[in-house]
Amino acid sequence: MKGLITKDLLTLRQVALTMGLLMVFYLFLGFMNLKDSNGGMMYLSIMAMVINIMVPLSCAGYDEQCGWDQFGASLPVSKNQIVASRYIVNLLVIGFTTFVVIAGNIIFCALGGNSSGMIGYSVPVIVSLVYIS
Repeated sequence: MKGLITKDLLTLRQVALTMGLLMVFYLFLGFMNLKDSNGGMMYLSIMAMVINIMVPLSCAGYDEQCGWDQFGASLPVSKNQIVASRYIVNLLVIGFTTFVVIAGNIIFCALGGNSSGMIGYSVPVIVSLVYIS
């Protein structure tokens, strides 16, 4: 199981730089709109949701491209373990993006930004959790 999680994390390493740059860009965009009445950090929350949806698709695409399904079938792991490891990786990514959104929102509010509340920022996390289930 640990090996499957490591495989998925190493696969995501290829797209992590792009996703990280997008998160930094939208974090900066939120800080540029400090006095926005709709809450400038909503950009980051929406981007976190997009990243949370892209992760399973990226993992599946890279696995298919490399022919991992055939190789995985020859390993002494069950299909349940493969699926469980994918869910764990998705939950790790959702946890990381949630942390970034909450930390960005706390910094945003500390700098005097207008926040519409944490409920609005938790909606992308809830949508991501519903998507992977």
